[in-house]
Amino acid sequence: MAQKIDLSPHLVAAQGIVARSQKRIEPTGDGVSVGSSRDFPGVAVDADTEAECLAILTDARVTAVALTMHRGQQPPTPLIDADVATEQVNVRVSAREKSLLTEAAERRRTTQSEVIRNALRTHLRLTSGS
Repeated sequence: MAQKIDLSPHLVAAQGIVARSQKRIEPTGDGVSVGSSRDFPGVAVDADTEAECLAILTDARVTAVALTMHRGQQPPTPLIDADVATEQVNVRVSAREKSLLTEAAERRRTTQSEVIRNALRTHLRLTSGS
């Protein structure tokens, strides 16, 4: 039997993150609407109406963020809150480092670039003033 997880301690924070995130609801033309979010690339839903699709998408995103927080991981930063990346840096990594980076991005359901940017932000905050 599956273990029930209590996400209630994280729901308010998760709802705040989701409220600031981008969403997209698109009718498919055959009476179904599909919902997705660039902020949460692993979350996609469909429903019979746009309103139902929005409600299901919101619940799915809140659950995904709350579960991420429950696991002690950093939830995704809504793109609206993130610094706009306009510069590019090329970094050489070993095959093992690239594999670890790919795994980290997949676990977080984000891009490799975002994993690197988050690591950089964390490092700069920890070492600011040095």
